[in-house]
Amino acid sequence: MFPRRKTNLFWLAVAASGGGLTGLVIVAVSIIALLALLLALGAHLDDKSASTYGNPSLSLVNASHNWTGQTNQAVVNEALYLAAALYNGPPDGYDTWYHAAMIPDVFSCSQCGYWPQGDVQCVAFITAAYALAGQPLPYWRNMNAIEYYTSGVYAHAPGWEMISPYSMPLPGDIVVLNSPYFDGVGHVVLVVDVQPPHNDRPGYVQFAQANGPGSINQEPLYRDSHGNLHMAIWPHYTVETYLRHVSALTTPGPSA
Repeated sequence: MFPRRKTNLFWLAVAASGGGLTGLVIVAVSIIALLALLLALGAHLDDKSASTYGNPSLSLVNASHNWTGQTNQAVVNEALYLAAALYNGPPDGYDTWYHAAMIPDVFSCSQCGYWPQGDVQCVAFITAAYALAGQPLPYWRNMNAIEYYTSGVYAHAPGWEMISPYSMPLPGDIVVLNSPYFDGVGHVVLVVDVQPPHNDRPGYVQFAQANGPGSINQEPLYRDSHGNLHMAIWPHYTVETYLRHVSALTTPGPSA
């Protein structure tokens, strides 16, 4: 008696589809369609993982800090302090993990937000940077990132302004980003350095963040033919506004 031949699932599917060349074509097309669907779903989970324009991630060593105009330097300093402790990890490979020993101030700060290990969100990063700088945000509890823009509350908060996305960003600004991902909750980052465009050459914006592809990122800053500025950002993300704590701005001296 011959040993029983094991039946391959592929050929079972062909037989179930009518057998012969027609069944083979139906199964092959179905597999290709399924693979295409899976690839599409994976590509659209979140495009923060790749930058179309600039350097998607910089180390603190490589980040430059050459801006000489008005700046909220206290907040920038705290953002760099926090960014130095962040690192990426599962499940998304974003910077949501941290070395707690490097940022002890966060855990004695009642206004620094919620910092769960492995799930630090962008809003918590911004909240902590401002709180540690002695400038606790006027609105931060129970707000998604996009609500920093859509609620309009910062347009009326004393000492704050909502700045056009076509204006020059300043170090210390909160950049509110909109996207369709994660049910449209948006994303916020904090500007730490700016290089203005010059002679038709783009400048750049460096920013710090949590829950992004690197704790320090850099993207180009372009000027269009009408004189408007445009900060480049990841595909399917849009810069909605810069939130600026104008009452905390200072101009560095010659030695800064």
